[in-house]
Amino acid sequence: MVGRMCKWALKKVKQSISTSSSQEIKQKLLSVCDTIPFVKSMYKDLVKKHLWVLIEELSTSDDVKTVCVNIKACKPKKVLDLSY
Repeated sequence: MVGRMCKWALKKVKQSISTSSSQEIKQKLLSVCDTIPFVKSMYKDLVKKHLWVLIEELSTSDDVKTVCVNIKACKPKKVLDLSY
């Protein structure tokens, strides 16, 4: 649940930022919290805990899945090990 919420919220933020200004990204991260009715406090805690990492990550070209994995809100895709 946290992973899906993280990806959804970060996608909204990434689509709405016009620059890589840390102040704008911070504002968007915090404002998107208010649009998540059932998990608002959980998301706010996640943002507060990882605020500067999120700002830095959202300033790059990384996709939201990568950002969520980097803050450990999502699990990385399992790599198929073909060596036996």
